[in-house]
Amino acid sequence: LVNHDGMEWDKIINDGITSEMFVSDRMYLDPVLNKKISEIRYKNWSIDLREDKNSLFLLIEKSEKPVGFTIVRKYEEKKYLDGLIGGIFPNTNCVGIGAELIIAPLTFAHRSGYKSFLAHISGNNFPVLKLYSQFGFECEDEIYVMRKTGELK
Repeated sequence: LVNHDGMEWDKIINDGITSEMFVSDRMYLDPVLNKKISEIRYKNWSIDLREDKNSLFLLIEKSEKPVGFTIVRKYEEKKYLDGLIGGIFPNTNCVGIGAELIIAPLTFAHRSGYKSFLAHISGNNFPVLKLYSQFGFECEDEIYVMRKTGELK
């Protein structure tokens, strides 16, 4: 588990995040948009978060090779972490990496005295929903995202 500085993160974000990563993303799945738009969305979101002093970038490495990442926002006053983005880099043997993306922020939270961890997960990302439930997480809220494409009248 490594927390890199901004310049290293730019390289990790630009080289690591690809159009094959976020297959449950609403833009990835949208027939009008596409997976390239999804890639750009996640890269831009990650770069924006790098500028946020309360965001923490955790890189998961195996044999000194980046295999995944998670980004959380720290809320010091209420002592909780908000899990924002996580992903496994393509061409990675995924066995156990998903669990590590959950364990990494939980370990950081515990060691730093945080009292809770909140995760945001796409409702159609069934493997991740199942994994979080295996760690004892429960659904607290559902948010629906709707949009209309084409000509608006």
